[in-house]
Amino acid sequence: MTYQGFKTRHTLCIARMYCLFLFTCFLCTNAYGQFAASFDIQGNIEGKYTGRIFLSYSPNDTLHIRDTATIKDGRFHFRGKLERPVQGVLSLESLSTNGWLYLDTGNIIVTAKADTFSREKRLINSLTMLSVKGSLSDSLQRNIFDYWQSMKALRLTNTAMADSFYQKVYGFVKRYPDHNLGSEILRDADLFSYHQANQIFNTFSVRQQENAATNGVTTLLKQLERTEKGSPYCFKPQQDTAGKVITGKEKQFKYLLVEFWASWCAPCREENPRLKALYSQYKDRGFDILGISLDEDKKAWINAIKKDGLPWQQIADLKGFGNEIAQYYFVRSIAFNLLLDEEGKIITKGIRGPLLDAQLAALMPGVK
Repeated sequence: MTYQGFKTRHTLCIARMYCLFLFTCFLCTNAYGQFAASFDIQGNIEGKYTGRIFLSYSPNDTLHIRDTATIKDGRFHFRGKLERPVQGVLSLESLSTNGWLYLDTGNIIVTAKADTFSREKRLINSLTMLSVKGSLSDSLQRNIFDYWQSMKALRLTNTAMADSFYQKVYGFVKRYPDHNLGSEILRDADLFSYHQANQIFNTFSVRQQENAATNGVTTLLKQLERTEKGSPYCFKPQQDTAGKVITGKEKQFKYLLVEFWASWCAPCREENPRLKALYSQYKDRGFDILGISLDEDKKAWINAIKKDGLPWQQIADLKGFGNEIAQYYFVRSIAFNLLLDEEGKIITKGIRGPLLDAQLAALMPGVK
């Protein structure tokens, strides 16, 4: 995988976090207009792109629309009808990156920038959203910077952040149980506990609960249930780099970090120096790490282990995200991990950076 590939995967992870914070900002606002049945988008494009632009959205539970408009003099226009506010996606011709917006009542003014760049000898059209006014997205964008800065300043733990975010989401869903935004937030909010996510799910309207089977919410609930604090970890056999079948259960440990990663995952590789330092610091106190790779290329997997100098045990089945253990825990993105106690029960999940440092220091005090 090229550096561009690393960068693309990393960008997707950041984009996913960005959308989650956008949703949160909306919950911080009190404004929510009365929904009307139609929308009208007046668009402005910066740049030299003069082709067609597409708007994809689902106005109801059964219909999917991909509308087309021609950009003339840097302007485009879409008009349509909806049964409820829904997420829409703007894209350009051929290979294109997408622009996200929320379609709701009335007139919406969109300003975007269109560029073309080359990746691996292929031209790709790039659409960057600059502003969205007249819809919920407008309030989201106005609040994102202040919200993000306040979250960083508070330096909240995963638990504190989940508790705070849960109160906002639960309050919104309780007030608007049939709004698609609730399930879209929940689908990506894997920082929640199973109890919190299930409470929100049970507050959805019947329609939203029925949609959960197809929009990813039920998958998240299963993952949260299996990774809930105190749940026993399911040790499954896979091969190490030498082809020996192991489960990890054979390991003697007081605390075990099960680390899902891959050679192509930039955030994973960036975290490895920190993990090496923690492993060296706590291994004599019974701390160990089990790496589970989501690689498909065995050579790339082994080369990454050697290049990063990872001393702990590594296993894989070389099925990528189809890895049996990753599938069991519904791992949808990496880096991801589970911290286990000596009985093999889950202490916490998805803990990284300074939070992992603090967690291990609390579990094994006195180690320098």
